[in-house]
Amino acid sequence: MRLVVFLVSLFSAAFAFAADLAGTYNLAGPNGGVTVKFTVTGTTLGGVIEVGGKPFAELTGTAQGMTGRGTAVSKDGTGGFEASVEGDVLNLVLTQEAGPERRAGRLPIQLTRLGAIASPTLDAATGGDTRMVANWVSQNLVTSGDASMATEEYLAFRADGTFLYGRGRSTAGGSDWSWESGNGEAQSGQWRTSNGMLFARPSSGQWLRVGKYGMTDDGATMQITTDQGEKKLWSRRK
Repeated sequence: MRLVVFLVSLFSAAFAFAADLAGTYNLAGPNGGVTVKFTVTGTTLGGVIEVGGKPFAELTGTAQGMTGRGTAVSKDGTGGFEASVEGDVLNLVLTQEAGPERRAGRLPIQLTRLGAIASPTLDAATGGDTRMVANWVSQNLVTSGDASMATEEYLAFRADGTFLYGRGRSTAGGSDWSWESGNGEAQSGQWRTSNGMLFARPSSGQWLRVGKYGMTDDGATMQITTDQGEKKLWSRRK
């Protein structure tokens, strides 16, 4: 069973989008400005604030998707923080309660994700390579000994620059076991192409580079190769 779960997750990896706070964000300023680095493990959020390239405060807390909150500790005292990401922008609010010889404070700042992919230039006004505007399906069959698994994924590129991706029914079985799942949750967002590269932005997130794409002369088959080297064939659905 664990093998089945692993393979299902592998097949969908090409369209798995970042959905948490993890990353490095910067606010330009004198002597390097302010940098925030977040790591996410499960729901545990950790990080650091650097000012001028030097550690200023440690961040610990909890994360849920693109939001998080917790405690900020520096040599000057302890406070709190709230964070949320919209696209490539990190909204960070630092707070400090009143105490002996200190005032209550609240500081909202906005930082930009380092290495963010700018909105790519369109190959066509419709949102990308017009040959891709269609409904596509990818079917996979994996066998090992007496066990086999069949999966189906669907992908729709629309002329208005939006896409829809999801998994169809998956089945697996062997000599003494069987497994079946229904349709997976669909993902949607925007798509674009530039110089043979496919880019996508989920409904709430930043532009991501999916990888290279190519197509047969008759347009019936498309191959997408991710930056990790994974290749997947898609057939145009009539």
